[in-house]
Amino acid sequence: MDIIFKEYCRVVWQKKWYFLLALFALACSITLDLSAPVYYKNIANGLAAPYSETTLALLLENLQRIGFIYAGIWVSWRLLEIAIVPLDGGGINLLEKRCFDVLKNKNMAFSRTVFQAV
Repeated sequence: MDIIFKEYCRVVWQKKWYFLLALFALACSITLDLSAPVYYKNIANGLAAPYSETTLALLLENLQRIGFIYAGIWVSWRLLEIAIVPLDGGGINLLEKRCFDVLKNKNMAFSRTVFQAV
């Protein structure tokens, strides 16, 4: 397991910008998603308050902020998907090549015992 983790860390290091973009997008989407209930609370408080022009303005402002929050969440998830494709696809490809290179460098006795066990 330790070898797999080391190899995957090498792959992540080679594609560090995609990895950082994925982490940033995930952090943004989670942060925005956690901030949305605050505005829902403000809307509920505004609906419970007596009607006035100030209350209406606050309700519309909070509704607009919720729209911006969900737009930001949508953009963050799309960025995450954009970053995951090269990281996962290229990373798996590099891991398979490295594993095959390790098997090619093993001596023949190792290969025979592996195939006889199967």
